Amino acid sequence: MRRPERIEPILNKIKEAWELYPDMRLGQLLATCTKSANLSGVEDDELLKGLQEYIDSMKKALGTYSGVLGKNQVII
Repeated sequence: MRRPERIEPILNKIKEAWELYPDMRLGQLLATCTKSANLSGVEDDELLKGLQEYIDSMKKALGTYSGVLGKNQVII
């Protein structure tokens, strides 16, 4: 049985990632972060890793464009 304690940290990471680009659909976000269209085969630790990589890259991009764009907006 999987640990129920894993749920809250995963949901928090999804929220953090999604808030960086709220125009993205949830399915798009998860597919982007996992680099997979088959989400049922993605393990939780892979999802967390992908979410963190996405967050890091978006924050870097936001920092790069912070003088040009408004808060939490990025050019994709």
